[in-house]
Amino acid sequence: MTLRKRNIIGFTILNAHMIAILIIDLANITSFEWLPTFLTIVGIIVTISYIFYVESKVIKPINQLAASAKAITEGNLHTVSINVNSNDEISELAKAFIEMKEQLHTMTQKIVSSSTDLSVSIEELSASTNEITIAVDEVD
Repeated sequence: MTLRKRNIIGFTILNAHMIAILIIDLANITSFEWLPTFLTIVGIIVTISYIFYVESKVIKPINQLAASAKAITEGNLHTVSINVNSNDEISELAKAFIEMKEQLHTMTQKIVSSSTDLSVSIEELSASTNEITIAVDEVD
């Protein structure tokens, strides 16, 4: 190999080494310049993810319970359905809400039954009163 070829090869290796060092230095400088921006972007992504998590795990179930409560206040005890998909405080609230709905349904059925029984008793009492009135009129 001639001296000229050796110089070119040595220069090429030296240049490749210098370029690698320059790229590493630029990467270090660039990473420190972009670090605040990168952390800000990561922070925004984490915040948005947390917002969606809270919306799906807390706000949505509470809104469903509020809608169910409104339907129950309108007297729709039969059509209200409450889904419990988790095992946290919200699900405990939903389970208590379901139990309350069932108790209200049972109480309304008992009230309707008692009202029907009372209505029958009133009719029987009215018939008895009419018979007594007729008997009293016949005696006079």
